[in-house]
Amino acid sequence: MVIEHLPHDILLVILFYLDLADLPSLAITCSDLYKVVLRDGYRIVCTRELWPTSFATRKAGVDKRWLDASRTASAVQSTWLSLSFQQHLVSKRQRFSPRPRSAFQEQRDIIVTTDGECVEILADGVASLSSGSTIKERQRWRAHPGDVTDMWLAREATDLDAESCWTCGVDGYIKRWNLEAAVKDTQDTEEHRTHDHRHSRNHTMKLQPDRCLQGHSGPIQGIHVDRRSPSRLLSVGIDETVRLWDTKAEKETDQLPIHCRPWIVRFLDSDLFAVGVSRSRRRNAQTPDSVLPLFKLRPSGMEPMGVLPVDATAVYGLASQYSSPSSLNHTVVAGCYDAVTRLFDLRSRSCVATYQDPYDHGAVYSVDYNDFRLVAGTSQNSILRLWDMRFYTPKSTGKLKSGGIRDGVSIYLGNNWSPVYSLQMDFSKIVGATDSNVWLLDFSRTQNLSQKRQISTPSDRPFSTGRGRQTRPRERVRQEFVGRAFYTHTDFSAYVGD
Repeated sequence: MVIEHLPHDILLVILFYLDLADLPSLAITCSDLYKVVLRDGYRIVCTRELWPTSFATRKAGVDKRWLDASRTASAVQSTWLSLSFQQHLVSKRQRFSPRPRSAFQEQRDIIVTTDGECVEILADGVASLSSGSTIKERQRWRAHPGDVTDMWLAREATDLDAESCWTCGVDGYIKRWNLEAAVKDTQDTEEHRTHDHRHSRNHTMKLQPDRCLQGHSGPIQGIHVDRRSPSRLLSVGIDETVRLWDTKAEKETDQLPIHCRPWIVRFLDSDLFAVGVSRSRRRNAQTPDSVLPLFKLRPSGMEPMGVLPVDATAVYGLASQYSSPSSLNHTVVAGCYDAVTRLFDLRSRSCVATYQDPYDHGAVYSVDYNDFRLVAGTSQNSILRLWDMRFYTPKSTGKLKSGGIRDGVSIYLGNNWSPVYSLQMDFSKIVGATDSNVWLLDFSRTQNLSQKRQISTPSDRPFSTGRGRQTRPRERVRQEFVGRAFYTHTDFSAYVGD
């Protein structure tokens, strides 16, 4: 029996075990197999590898879209392994901004950042930066009378509250802003600039919030919105309380004292959330046993629901894949004060993996992850730590070392001492915010993957490691298309790459 005479369901099983490189060879066998590969082969590969379909060309047919998406996603995966990316300076601030935040929606092509008391929206941010042109549709408004401490923006344009963003500040207010109105005002302002060259591009418009919540007795440290139910918002403040809000009714529905300094709050499920806190010096019977306590949302109100074991003295960064189609939607990642990034399984409530740079003892301020990789922002030198999260150990993705430390690489966002306060990552991009700059790393727009990013021979200049080693090989990575160079360090006994 020849393969083209096999039943269709058996062909689908065979296709599931083929790699992307095997499909073209199978497609040229005969016209029948060509149709099967084009109709089902590339779709099965994208589904199995959890590759997104956002790279597909909308003008092509359905079958051609799967082919285009699989090829582009495979190329993006190769650029991740070779660290080939384009570096773009999204925003350069005139003054240092405390606790800046940044987020983006690629489908709607917007980037939102905070700068002190202002919020800035880049209406054509991703497309302009990726094409190498200057961002023209840029607008900013004064959101709070004091500094903005946190911001929330829906990741996907299909989310229920995707057209809005939430901010909180030191004034104790939580506000929601209509991005559609801001983008429209930005376009109107751009038309005005074409007729009046004297109009400043740093113009601050007057935008009014469509929601305003007040209840905390002091500055608000962090907020988070439930993606499945956008009318529910959590906030933590310096007053050591966590509060649940009904954003439609603009009222507080419940509050709970946590008896320690909170840093961040995240929904982990529709009825479960976690708060990253600092270990309190004035411990009592109500103080959590860990710096990562869990809380349950019940009809009667919020109540403690155990802890996740963390040996550090504080948790600054939290990320969860809840409400996403990810295979890791039962996990949570915590960035800790002891420079360790921990991956927890909520089913067993235990730490299943740790990620650490053994030569960097800076705290982890921000984290994000997906089905493939984890990125963490450190408290010093604008360093991004990047690891491959897939649990196999070829040389290209790193090996599990003693003590549970996994291989990774570090990328320097410019040349300054700032922490990386905010991070967001998707399949092909990373946006990171320091106190003076906002950077976009694009792994999907490299035109020549073999030449865009070249690594020179490691030098032997002395580098203090603090671990007894006197020299540390350092590699300099050159960007041929930008003025500022990136640097990545590699220890060949503990890091990925040659």
